[in-house]
Amino acid sequence: MKIKYILLFCVIFSSCQNDISEKKYRNENYVFYHENGKEGKWLKINPDLENKLTKSYSTYFFPNGNRFVELEVIDSYPNRIIKYFDKVNDKLTMTSIYESDSLIKTVYENGYSRQYHSNLGRIQSEGKIENGMFQGKWKFYRNDGKTIKQIVEYLNDTLHGIREDYWENGNLKNKLINVKGKQNGQSFHYYETGEIKEKNYLKNGNLHGKMKYYYKNGIVESERNYWNNIEIDSCKSFFENGKLKSLQVIKIDTNTLITYGKEYRYYDSGELHKESEIKNNLPHGILKTFYKSGKINSYQEMNQNKIDGKFIYFHENGLTKLKGKALNNILEDSVYYFNENGKPLKTMIVQNGVIIDSLIY
Repeated sequence: MKIKYILLFCVIFSSCQNDISEKKYRNENYVFYHENGKEGKWLKINPDLENKLTKSYSTYFFPNGNRFVELEVIDSYPNRIIKYFDKVNDKLTMTSIYESDSLIKTVYENGYSRQYHSNLGRIQSEGKIENGMFQGKWKFYRNDGKTIKQIVEYLNDTLHGIREDYWENGNLKNKLINVKGKQNGQSFHYYETGEIKEKNYLKNGNLHGKMKYYYKNGIVESERNYWNNIEIDSCKSFFENGKLKSLQVIKIDTNTLITYGKEYRYYDSGELHKESEIKNNLPHGILKTFYKSGKINSYQEMNQNKIDGKFIYFHENGLTKLKGKALNNILEDSVYYFNENGKPLKTMIVQNGVIIDSLIY
């Protein structure tokens, strides 16, 4: 998490003091402003007014009197150099250079570095800089300057090592490992109230291995297996009562990366609800649904989640309820409806994929 700043320099030209060392003004309420060719003077900061600064040099301060920012406007505010300082020791920590209001370069000073949300002194981040690069453990804070938002480890400006993110209440949100900028190994994710939410394995930023999701009550919500971010083998999901909700059995062609297999879905009471052939996780081939009694409810021929062939729906007594035919989800033929005794009810006349008329019997 690199550092971003939005600075609004707003002033009222009201003070006549011209000594930058004057302690009574070296705080978060004043800026020492030195316009090009003129004598420097203290100005009171007003957050309600935005001043379009011309070529000038301004110094802003923390409440303890140490420098927060030195702002040099080259010719107009969009072209500027901003130097940031440490509240504790008044040392320069970083310099940002803008051209046409776009950040073009940031230079970090070596040593232990602290950056702040504003001149009120609430810390935003802290860690080590070596050779102008982020190194080792860095901590990032929320706007209060106390609550940790994230802890990460760097190697030569690249994420490398442990990363921990935290909820606003201070509880751990997730924990993972980076290797040369990519997530690798096992990671853990948590609900805001502290319960485990997810465990997974990653390889070079891709899901690779077993993943588990959990309900808040600790019951497993799903178990899935991945190969380079692709679901494979046996993948299950569960109702909150622990009963099986769905099962996918998936094979992969490692040359084309196309997956195929079967999917089964269940009622929360345990009975089979749907059985489908799948390709790339979408219904492809025969799809059947069932009543809780186990009797067939529907039969459809599918092509990547679209009806592509016959479709038939059944009454629970096994007799046909309606039937038709479609190509790529577009009706190809009339649709026929039947009552529970098998007698025709109506026929929907189809032309060019559109129902144009109906016959009632």
